[in-house]
Amino acid sequence: MKHAGWVTVVMAVACREPARVEPPRRAEPAAPIVVADAGVGALGQLGLNTNSSPPTSGAREIDRGARVTLGEGEAEGDVSFGDLDAVARVVRTNLASMRVCYDMARNRTPGLQGRGALRLTVGADGLATEVRFSGLGDDGLKACIEGRSQRFRFAPHGGGPLRCSFPLNFEPPEAG
Repeated sequence: MKHAGWVTVVMAVACREPARVEPPRRAEPAAPIVVADAGVGALGQLGLNTNSSPPTSGAREIDRGARVTLGEGEAEGDVSFGDLDAVARVVRTNLASMRVCYDMARNRTPGLQGRGALRLTVGADGLATEVRFSGLGDDGLKACIEGRSQRFRFAPHGGGPLRCSFPLNFEPPEAG
């Protein structure tokens, strides 16, 4: 008999004991993701790491103790406090994605730290129409933060464009 792509299953009908059903097994914990010195893989670029075991030889684990904090924002032009506060909430919510950028930059330049400025223009539809990051002198960090910030979604508002500036502090982990 010819079956195109089908598998024939034969079941034994005469069983003396009922079949045992075992509970599903728990998944084993994942091994840490490490970043190799020569060429960074796609997952390593995300800065993912479980820190559960030492890295393999020839690779470094990304240190996860760095901090990125948001300072008090400033508005340009006619922006109400409520609008500035709403923009600050979205930026603060997305600080973790900026920390991933910082972790990748620190992997390239281990002593990188300092203060930068994020300037945003938010259109009436809630989309960032212009994003600029300055500070720290790392082009990779600048491109990463600008790219991620461009994808932020803000609440639509009825007025013209909102122009805001926020200081960002980049601190490496404390020596322990």
